[in-house]
Amino acid sequence: MHIRMEIEFTRDTLKNIEKMMKDTSTQEHKELLNAALTMFKWAIEAIRKGHIVASLDAENKTYKTLLMDPLEVVAHKFNNTSYISSNIPPEIYQ
Repeated sequence: MHIRMEIEFTRDTLKNIEKMMKDTSTQEHKELLNAALTMFKWAIEAIRKGHIVASLDAENKTYKTLLMDPLEVVAHKFNNTSYISSNIPPEIYQ
């Protein structure tokens, strides 16, 4: 079963999408969206398991945590206190 969706983007967002497609040699918007959704699903599952999602700089032995409001909502719902760090109002977690 296939469902057709229509999504509106700003010009700046569309430019970013086109750049990501060029950087990844992605041919179709659907392909880029599927890759993004796969990564987002992976991030949600990692947060649910008590992990953090981060970019590792192996040379400098540092990392930077990916902070996104939706992931922080997941962290709160599953008591992942190692991830929660932003100023999201508590009422959004419910």
